[in-house]
Amino acid sequence: MAAAAHLQPAEAVDDLLRQRHRQLAHRWLPLLLRRAGVANRCASLLQDADVGTGELLLRLKIVRDASLLSAASAWTKQERQIAELAESAAAITGHLVLGLELMEQDPDAARHCIERAGDQLTSLLVVGSGNQPFGSQIHEDTRAVATPSLWARVRGWFAGRKISALPAAH
Repeated sequence: MAAAAHLQPAEAVDDLLRQRHRQLAHRWLPLLLRRAGVANRCASLLQDADVGTGELLLRLKIVRDASLLSAASAWTKQERQIAELAESAAAITGHLVLGLELMEQDPDAARHCIERAGDQLTSLLVVGSGNQPFGSQIHEDTRAVATPSLWARVRGWFAGRKISALPAAH
């Protein structure tokens, strides 16, 4: 925090922009990739936060291409929801790539790209896609355990299904 006080206003804004970009790329994008059925190996590429900008750019491009490949695979299997999520993941990754590439030359355009990616990620992770019910299960190719959300349990209760117990606090 003391280091941020010594930064010029433009440098502080650039630092915040870089932090936001890394937060989206390392924390939230892997969640969407897993939900979209993109290979775990690609999602795990983004979880290493100690990579340089050039390495992060390369990893984001790999993830974008893997998302497009996953979408094409899902379309051939006629899995529409998974295909649309994978296409959305590719578009969001493209925005993050563009934001990273433009960060030095045009910070305003980079900020716009990163904000757009953040808005789309929030929309898909919190609200879900229009065709996918809220609290839906994670694609079966992932190793993560799908835990029903509170809303899924409430919907299950109203539908007359058994409600799973709330997880114990750790």
